[in-house]
Amino acid sequence: MALSTFTGRDPFSDPFSDFVGPLGVTDPFFTGWGGRGLGDFFGGGGRGGNSGRDLSDDDRRRLRERAAILKTDVDWVEYPDRHVFFIDLPGVPKDNIKVQLEEGRTLAIRAERDTTPPGQDFTLHRAERGDYFFRRFRLPANVDTSKIEAKFRNGVLEVTVPKKEEAIKHETKDIPVAT
Repeated sequence: MALSTFTGRDPFSDPFSDFVGPLGVTDPFFTGWGGRGLGDFFGGGGRGGNSGRDLSDDDRRRLRERAAILKTDVDWVEYPDRHVFFIDLPGVPKDNIKVQLEEGRTLAIRAERDTTPPGQDFTLHRAERGDYFFRRFRLPANVDTSKIEAKFRNGVLEVTVPKKEEAIKHETKDIPVAT
């Protein structure tokens, strides 16, 4: 079994490594909220500014979707006959999970849970639990999208995408060599 790290970096070697490289704030992935760069999004990028307080509803939705990408563990495992996605969604009711196939080959998974503390009279000092999950996966061409199945057990969503029959067959065929 081969494992590869998501970011390809050693988080212990550089305390500032979260700010550069894949999925860091300097990565192009994090630019363009509402068509603006990260500095414009937070009021000029310098000290002061609006610190994100004057966000439109559309900007808030985009920010939630981008932050949700980093909050949930996902494993994509390929077997000889299928691809399986394992997504940790603890505390999410089954009715709040949506699995869709977009544009024929893009698997989209959304989930939402209520993280509001119970009661009415409280002060929230720190909030780190995510309440929204959204990911898209571009599926390979050799899958049978008509047979996708999803199961949710013990807080783990398991999405199985079978491969096409012709993709599973691995025959050895002798090729004659002509002179």
